[in-house]
Amino acid sequence: MYNFKLGHRQFFFYPKATEFGDLNFDPDMIY
Repeated sequence: MYNFKLGHRQFFFYPKATEFGDLNFDPDMIY
């Protein structure tokens, strides 16, 4: 579903994105 680069902690933030729908999350902003 996501075109994100799953990193260390980033993995935990992506599942929450589903609640908001299709968000354009920037891996750099997620830590």
